[in-house]
Amino acid sequence: MEGGVVDHVARVVAGEPLYVEPTPDFVPYIYPPLGYHLAALVARVTGVGFLAVRLVSIAASLGIFLGLARLVSRDTGSRSAGLVAAGLFAATWTLSGSFLDIGRVDAPALCLLVWGACAARCARTRAGAAVAGLLLAAAFLCKQSALVAAVPVVLGAVALDRRRGLVAGASLALAAGASTAWLAVTHAPWYGEFVFRLPGEHALVYRHLLHFWTRDVAAVLLAALVGVAALVPRLRRATREPDDRGPALFLLLTCGGLVASSWLTRLHSGNYANVLMPMHAAVCLGAGCALGRHRMRARSGARAARVHVAMLAALAVQFGTLVHDPRDQVPSAAQAEAHAAFVERLRSIEGRVVVPFHGHVARLAGKRPYSHNMGVADVLRADGSPMAADLRAAFERDLAEQAYDAVVLDVTGWNREALEASYIDAGPILEDADALVPVTGAAVRPWRLYLPRR
Repeated sequence: MEGGVVDHVARVVAGEPLYVEPTPDFVPYIYPPLGYHLAALVARVTGVGFLAVRLVSIAASLGIFLGLARLVSRDTGSRSAGLVAAGLFAATWTLSGSFLDIGRVDAPALCLLVWGACAARCARTRAGAAVAGLLLAAAFLCKQSALVAAVPVVLGAVALDRRRGLVAGASLALAAGASTAWLAVTHAPWYGEFVFRLPGEHALVYRHLLHFWTRDVAAVLLAALVGVAALVPRLRRATREPDDRGPALFLLLTCGGLVASSWLTRLHSGNYANVLMPMHAAVCLGAGCALGRHRMRARSGARAARVHVAMLAALAVQFGTLVHDPRDQVPSAAQAEAHAAFVERLRSIEGRVVVPFHGHVARLAGKRPYSHNMGVADVLRADGSPMAADLRAAFERDLAEQAYDAVVLDVTGWNREALEASYIDAGPILEDADALVPVTGAAVRPWRLYLPRR
């Protein structure tokens, strides 16, 4: 889907609307627009392409590291514990599909969430609390599921200070509500259809009710146990020490909201490991705060020192389980050559070429882009709706009229009956198409070339 994000950014740069009636020419993704507009700001300098969207994600990932370190040091007074939390989150890179540097909305949304939590935790004035609400609203405008984590952050801010927490909540509600209303009116009715209704059409994957805990959380279990083992006694002490009640509740609610955001998203079909990033942030935040708190207590007695050493040992083992070679995420020379050959193959085909499973690649070959299959699938998922019926009819009409001079598919399920009625399978697009399998994400690649029967 990363190339499709580039196609969205290209529309923003060109001044074209994102949320429009779905057609074979363009179908928007089911995300709010802020991530695309951030990348468009960069693209106006770098040009439209993967560089712009990846720079935004890389900057956001650095922001997540800094934000986690800031939250931990603010809670514990320990910069070294904050560094451990940031490093531990960086080590979870491959567990979340290595998406931190990919041109998607996940890293910007989580960055804004983390810094919204930072602003809420550190706010000393109502203006600071209002900024926290604005950052949380911005996270929601990158990805809808951020709202699941943003609301508990506001509740935690209320636990810290009722007035400032209410200001943060009002700021979040006004910013998110006003921006959503404006987008819904200016892009009626398509913004509401794509951002709110279509995501609700995703079927639930009930196995993830348990698999999320037994597989996803289990992969960072030692760090999670460190955080939980320290948080429970802290909550008990908070009942006796009112000064620590607010910070303890804020940490609990913030971590709980991040975990809930990942869990609820994991339950929906079409999800990938990137949805685990908020949960990983919560685990690392909790572990860092636990380590920092017990570091201060380690000097008070032998028992506290032993607990601190046990935490260090558990986190060291956890780091060991997360060791990976980042070079595995760099495409090989053979993959780079295959990609260049694929682009040249598309360039050699005269006329209109459709590559529905890979955004931006048609533009690299000097062709105009068409709708991405993931956007189309989201519309057709709402089977029986007029929007789905109209889009299906438009594709069938174009294929029957042989409106495209070539179609390149990863799999043959894309409008298969209508395609095979008017097009013939001309064989593999490349002799070594397997070299085009990406290093992360779904293991698909451009495969078959279809040409008009004429």
